[in-house]
Amino acid sequence: MQKYNNYSTPRIFSTSKLAIRQVLDLTYFWAQQIDYHAFLRRPCKFGSESTIVDWKNFARDLCDERFLRHPVVIGGPGHIVEIDESAWTKRKHNWRRLVSNQWVFGSIYRDTRECFAVLVDQRDAATLLSIIYQYIRAGTTIYSDQWVAYNGIADGPGPHRYNY
Repeated sequence: MQKYNNYSTPRIFSTSKLAIRQVLDLTYFWAQQIDYHAFLRRPCKFGSESTIVDWKNFARDLCDERFLRHPVVIGGPGHIVEIDESAWTKRKHNWRRLVSNQWVFGSIYRDTRECFAVLVDQRDAATLLSIIYQYIRAGTTIYSDQWVAYNGIADGPGPHRYNY
């Protein structure tokens, strides 16, 4: 919960050296995904590019914190979601040699475009089913690529019943 110094000013504004207008401008441009720093310096009247980077990082961290505390839960009775997993790899210095491999599991509800993605270390049934139970509402119809780890979806414990 954001702490307040008085009735109208959140602490992030009162401790900043920036004017509230600058913070609001920067937040607006960040939300619009305008990422060109030279462009941002002119309308927001920032003297330093590091200020822009700091505030963009701060805004991103606030969003991270919000989604960690209140994860997106999608689907529900009569709704169809799709699930899948994918390996994200990174090449070192754009060479052919792959350096790291990270598995990501996610789902999307196409009607509203609500979605989630979770980094996973293992793609076993226990890991993936626990994520499904956490992020997808009971009663949801789930479409998948029939990966063997999904076989227990329809037999979920307790109230976690899905159409698979």
